[in-house]
Amino acid sequence: MPMSLNWSHCGGEFTGVDGDAEMDVAGGDFTGIDGDAEMDVSGGDFTGVDGDAEMDVVGRDFTGVDGDEEMDITGGYFTGADGDGEMDVTGGDFTGVDGDAEIDVTDRDFTGVDGDAKMDVVGEDFTGVDGDAEMDITGGYFIGVDGDAEMDVSGGDFTDVDGDAEMEVVGGDFSGIDGDAEIDVVGGDVHSVQVNRISLCSGTATIYSTAVIPKKFPFILHVYSALHADIKFPHTQF
Repeated sequence: MPMSLNWSHCGGEFTGVDGDAEMDVAGGDFTGIDGDAEMDVSGGDFTGVDGDAEMDVVGRDFTGVDGDEEMDITGGYFTGADGDGEMDVTGGDFTGVDGDAEIDVTDRDFTGVDGDAKMDVVGEDFTGVDGDAEMDITGGYFIGVDGDAEMDVSGGDFTDVDGDAEMEVVGGDFSGIDGDAEIDVVGGDVHSVQVNRISLCSGTATIYSTAVIPKKFPFILHVYSALHADIKFPHTQF
């Protein structure tokens, strides 16, 4: 008996809409995903148009933002760091292209506020150290221009108040240790044999008191604008 594409039961017949031996649904409120009156299946273990196990979308009702058949997300509230609608990632301890500790950006899609390919922050609550709306980083043990452990300022945007090449803060809620509106720094160096030095910077003169420390306990100590009294070294033996 020849095989029929129709299915008969109890005298009645069931025939697919297009005669291709598939079950078609043509009535009522169901029209399938693509509107061709066939039953469309979406679920696990689905073989798509190109033969892989992914669901492919080729219908006219779905188009990616850039037309590459991938799912694109465009959100109204996310603009990234530079406002180009892309997701920007920033991480700590990043070594840039030139080997320093800045974040270097070489991709053309990222442009800082001032066009220098560095990370800029333009939020109203952040103004940085020098007020230029860039992110400024200050860290311990900084080797200055003259090779000491002080922070020297030689750039244009930061103006030294008293001309002594030290960083000063003259605003608002910061007054330092001794109330003179300068940044007071107490730091040590335990990696080399040097002279223990306490520097007293009053803005007009610098006083040095020194004492030689044996090699078994080497360090150098700097105090800037912190004390206005005689310095004593009670420990003479180690």
